[in-house]
Amino acid sequence: MEGVEWQSDLAREVVAVNIIDSWLLSLSGKRPLPTLVDASTQNTIRLTTDHYRVTDWDALASILAEQPDVEGDRGSGWVRFVEMGGEKRRARATLTAKGADALEVFCRTLELADESRKWLERLARTALKFRVREIADPRSPKVLEAAARSCGRKAPAPVPDDVLRGFMTDLYGNWADTPIPALGDKTPRQAVGTEQGRRAVIDLLRSYEHAELRRVRDQGGAPFDLGFLWEQLGLDRGR
Repeated sequence: MEGVEWQSDLAREVVAVNIIDSWLLSLSGKRPLPTLVDASTQNTIRLTTDHYRVTDWDALASILAEQPDVEGDRGSGWVRFVEMGGEKRRARATLTAKGADALEVFCRTLELADESRKWLERLARTALKFRVREIADPRSPKVLEAAARSCGRKAPAPVPDDVLRGFMTDLYGNWADTPIPALGDKTPRQAVGTEQGRRAVIDLLRSYEHAELRRVRDQGGAPFDLGFLWEQLGLDRGR
């Protein structure tokens, strides 16, 4: 801050604003979620759904009924499992009928999905035909929102820009005529009467604008324009 002593009240306030802003961002900022690993296979969890068109439901149901590691039926769906010992089982794939001619096969990892596809196509032969595969990261916003809906909760909505603008307008509405300790308990309008006070007010305004740019960078949304504060005080924003 050119022309401002580091031990001055203004310097302390600007530094305090930046420290508080950084601290708040560290608490509220987005952190990357950890990679999720399947406990039984040690493979990365990648939710995989294979879509098939079924040409012969009776043949498919008969084939699945003969498999010792498959339980279920068309109405409730099938589960392919692996014995874990001690009467415990773990699902390898779930097969769900969708509509008149569609089947979805879900696996929790890509490796399980590849193995299940080979297994199913080898058994079913012409009773079904592969269509497409969908892969989802369990950490993605889409999956997290779907999980929230399944629990009866809605993902928090971002604050609308118009609401934020209203709040910021109220916050800074009387700023030009409010005594500020960093300006020697003068109002910004009073402080701009001297060259030193003018520089101090400009530095303070720029610190506010930098904080707003960081907010937009880290949280998204539209930046709040503080240009009206410059205009109220007759200051040139470009200098």
